[in-house]
This record gives sequence, structure tokens and C-alpha cells, in this order.
Amino acid sequence: MTPPTVLLDLAEQFKILHLRCNLILQADGVLPAFKGSLWHGWLGHAIKGLDEPLYQLLYGSHAEQQPKPYLIKAGADHKQQWRAGEMLEFDIILLGSACQLGQRLVSALLSGQRLGLGTNRIPFRIQSLT
Repeated sequence: MTPPTVLLDLAEQFKILHLRCNLILQADGVLPAFKGSLWHGWLGHAIKGLDEPLYQLLYGSHAEQQPKPYLIKAGADHKQQWRAGEMLEFDIILLGSACQLGQRLVSALLSGQRLGLGTNRIPFRIQSLT
């Protein structure tokens, strides 16, 4: 069975920007087992201090049942005790017209290194963004 032409046309128009962020911890520390909220909060703070329009797009109020134009995919590692030199990774996926703001998101990610991670603000550096 062949998919309807309308569905194929929509799929070809849909935009997605998938970024993988790899970090290296600079000190020992404790992070939550489930890191989705950690990444969501850290990203919000990183963006808020740098780019208010981007913050409003990603974190502001949306119409009822309107999905946010991004996803955060936390790594599968549920470890809580971390050592300096260890790597963490997470993905940020921009959807639709939010993809046009990819460079601004990258700037916010790099700026967010100053915030540290977790309640103890563990220092880290971004090793790579792909």
C-alpha cells in the first residue's frame, strides 16, 4: 500500500534539527538518576540569560494542546555519583520553524557552561556538539 501523496508532501516539508551535546565534568559530584528535568532546567536557565525571544519560543506559554517545538533526550545512564573527567551526553531536537534558531541555541548551550550542573553546580565543559 502506498502512503497518500498528502502525507508524503507533509513529511518532506517537516524540519528537524538534532543536536547531540557531549560534556566532560571538571569535578566530582552528584546528579539525579533521571536527567530529563536536569537538562530541561539547565537549558532554560542558559537560554533565559542570553536570548529572551528564544526562551519565550521554547519555554513560554503555548496554546492549549500546542506541543513545544523541541525535545530533550536524556542519556540512558542513571548513575548518580560522577567523577571529574567523565562524559555525559544528551540530545536536543528542534522541530519545524524552531530549526531556524539552531545557531542561537548553540550559543546558549556554550554560554550555559558557566552555570554548572545540578544542585552543586558541577563545573563542566562542552566537548562536542554534533
